[in-house]
Amino acid sequence: MADAAPDIVAERLMAGRYRLLRALARGGMAQVWEARDEVLDRTVAVKVLHPHMAGDEALVARFRQEAVAAARLTHPNVVAIYDTGVDRGFPFIVMELVSGSPLRQVLDTDGPLPVERAIDVAAQVAGALDYAHRSGIIHRDVKPGNILLCEDGRAKVADFGIAKALAGSDLTQTGMVLGTARYLSPEQVNGHALDGRSDVYALGVVLYEMLCGEAPFGGDSDMAIAVSRLHRDPPSVLERRPEVPPSLQVVVTRTLARSPDDRIASAGELRTALLAVPLHEIGARSDPDATVGIPSPRSPGQGGPWAPPRSEETPVAGVPVGPRHRRRRRSTRSVALSLAGLVLVAAGVVSAVELVGSRGGTHGGAHPGASTPAPGAGLGVKEVKAFDPPPKGDGQEHDADLAKLTDGNPSTVWSTEHYADRHFGGLKGGVGVALVLDGPHKLRRLAIKSPTHGWTAELYVATAPASDLGGWGQPVATATGIPGDTTVDLGNHQGGALLVWITDLGDGNGQVSIGELQVSA
Repeated sequence: MADAAPDIVAERLMAGRYRLLRALARGGMAQVWEARDEVLDRTVAVKVLHPHMAGDEALVARFRQEAVAAARLTHPNVVAIYDTGVDRGFPFIVMELVSGSPLRQVLDTDGPLPVERAIDVAAQVAGALDYAHRSGIIHRDVKPGNILLCEDGRAKVADFGIAKALAGSDLTQTGMVLGTARYLSPEQVNGHALDGRSDVYALGVVLYEMLCGEAPFGGDSDMAIAVSRLHRDPPSVLERRPEVPPSLQVVVTRTLARSPDDRIASAGELRTALLAVPLHEIGARSDPDATVGIPSPRSPGQGGPWAPPRSEETPVAGVPVGPRHRRRRRSTRSVALSLAGLVLVAAGVVSAVELVGSRGGTHGGAHPGASTPAPGAGLGVKEVKAFDPPPKGDGQEHDADLAKLTDGNPSTVWSTEHYADRHFGGLKGGVGVALVLDGPHKLRRLAIKSPTHGWTAELYVATAPASDLGGWGQPVATATGIPGDTTVDLGNHQGGALLVWITDLGDGNGQVSIGELQVSA
């Protein structure tokens, strides 16, 4: 058992509700206990601030404020926060108890991850960060110690907002900030204002470490480590691990750009780029300079091409330390995606041709304003909506990525949330997306382009989108074991809306990604 701070012992009842059972971890800021919530009769994790921090009233106020803000985050890849309070002078946070191992422990014990697993973990973390950023919360302390690898294969991010709570306190001089120097973004080192791109940089460092077994920057002290990234480029991933796909090297390089303006612009874009890495490139002996000359991303607001720029751990939300769960490799990304497709994703390149969607453009050869499209022509889509109806759904499913389903670029994807198994972890019967068309049509076919294999969907046609599954009537077709790219016959059913209702994520899948949906009449 970890050493306990004074008066914090097993069987103590915190706030008259949470009975401490055993200490799980201890760091410079807090200790984490497994506890029993005697009101709801469930096991939880309780993080208790050390006494020397509890004496800083301003810190305690920020600690509680940030915990309340982070409690709004509900995402499969975020450790849930249930409660916060103070018990006889000890501030605490009550969190979800995660069964698994911290990424820090896995890296220290097993070394670098398999390339595909590193991509998978980074993509899941990027999805969690994207959700948090869109909710107005920046993590500020992304590191392997705050990433938990669950037994079901999921990665979960912990400790949202705690770095912000520590900001401005004298305790940061010997506490968390300098203790995680190897993951700080250059703007953090310089004391500049932060946005989500700082988390993107930190995740890039974590990805580099997952691939290479060590962080890109080292030094004799925390300060030397922090400052080194201001003056040196990171060593090439390909030099340290030649089997890494060259396209993944492009992604890593962009996340580690010194200037935020040269970086991948958001965690959502980083996730998309990671999911687009062609897995068949793993192990290929490609020329590390093969990407030279390929059109590169442009910095926001700039016209020129982008070019590569010339501790002490805080314990995670209750992680019973155990053996690493080796998850079988997922097959959720198509091996047919090309390096050129990845670069287009990373660059955010938009075709000169007008795209389907809310822009009012056309797709597949239909002409603007045409009342009757030519046979087989792609129909205009006015709106794409997530379909995750209550009471089991919250009405949203990665809404920020919905436009990618009709943007004309199959390499940009919308994905479901990540679930525990192919049957949504028993949480719901399905999830889907609805296409609202530019008017009623006799619907002939639906073309699906997806990097995920083996999933199943039911197709519904209605006059207008319904708020519940019963309002869509009976399915007009069922596509089983979707092989990735496929075309489904819709039987010329008349309607102005089409629902793709995913009922099975596929063997070995916890998530389905779709790059493009095109309806023809």
